[in-house]
Amino acid sequence: MTIASAITAKQQQVAAAYTECNNKGATMPQTQNLTNLANCISTITGGGSTVKYKLHDRVKSDSNVDVGMVSGFFLDANNVEYAVVCLNAQYRLASGVYCSDKTATVTNLPAYTNLTLWSATQTATFNTQKILDYASSKSATSTACTHCRNKYFTIGGTRYYGQLPNIQELVDIYRSRLFINNGDPTASSYSSLIVPTNKRTWSSTQYSIANAWTANANGAIGADAKTTQYFVIPVLEIPNAV
Repeated sequence: MTIASAITAKQQQVAAAYTECNNKGATMPQTQNLTNLANCISTITGGGSTVKYKLHDRVKSDSNVDVGMVSGFFLDANNVEYAVVCLNAQYRLASGVYCSDKTATVTNLPAYTNLTLWSATQTATFNTQKILDYASSKSATSTACTHCRNKYFTIGGTRYYGQLPNIQELVDIYRSRLFINNGDPTASSYSSLIVPTNKRTWSSTQYSIANAWTANANGAIGADAKTTQYFVIPVLEIPNAV
């Protein structure tokens, strides 16, 4: 490569960089040379983000109601990422059952008894619906799932319904417990419903015919009888791509 051709190649690269800056809304300098390129890049706002939410973002409805905090993210079988919103204390339930019937596994809902639990791709939305369908077929009830589904909010023009979190989402809630409790504007009015340190909490992930996964008083997980009354924390699952 000659010196002349090398210079031409670099000029083309600089021109391409300025074109990309312009496409991203940068403030374009009058002289578009290498010296001014760094400053031009620094004027790009928004960072080119392709997601709606970050961890611990607070989430408001379209009517400007603070509904909760992003406690984690979940990737389903189709590689769709969901921002999981832990709803504020006022939307929780002190005591509910997974299902009042435990004579069979919930239809079409996987049961996890080992480390495959951590690679499960069923969303809370999927699990909650299967539990409600099963309860209905057995003339039974799921006070945990029914409570969650009765909570709904319109966000970005879409209505999202509360779900009973899967075990991965529930673990994330416990990992972010202090952030969630400290940032919750309803915590002082509903102090008995903050993310607890002294109660077992239901997930929607099935363990066996009779049991489902819970988080216990110190945040560790275990399996408990589906008919037991435990704490309930509804979540929203919002697709996170912009």
